[in-house]
Amino acid sequence: MEDKIMPFVARYHALKDFPETLPRIDKEKGLINEAAYDFDPPNDIVLEDSGPNMPYLSFRLDPSNDANGLKVEVLVKNGTTFDEQIFSITLSGTVSRTINELFPGSLIRKGQVNKIKFKVTGGIGTVDVSDVIMWFIRSG
Repeated sequence: MEDKIMPFVARYHALKDFPETLPRIDKEKGLINEAAYDFDPPNDIVLEDSGPNMPYLSFRLDPSNDANGLKVEVLVKNGTTFDEQIFSITLSGTVSRTINELFPGSLIRKGQVNKIKFKVTGGIGTVDVSDVIMWFIRSG
């Protein structure tokens, strides 16, 4: 008897399309070194901490203004925990990068608002964050 193979189907949430520059100056708030994007994972997804069913985050980082040692951290918050770092990079120059990062599914919660946060923690220059997409595997 053959095992029945279930098809895998992906779901995604496009969180940010157009570039957002970090850090940026707000006239009232001063220097803002982070940007956060909300997403609400559907209940029909699989969230595993390892293997092929981990959540998948893709995004673009485009450094500018003579970026030198510009440290960018990417964090996730599931509404009940503190921010958990899932990726970090130090940028110099002006080369745009598209990043694809798998991370443990236990860091997010289905059916409630979660956040992906991009934070500049050091260095010189700015970086544009764009094309932020959160991917999930749907359950059979």
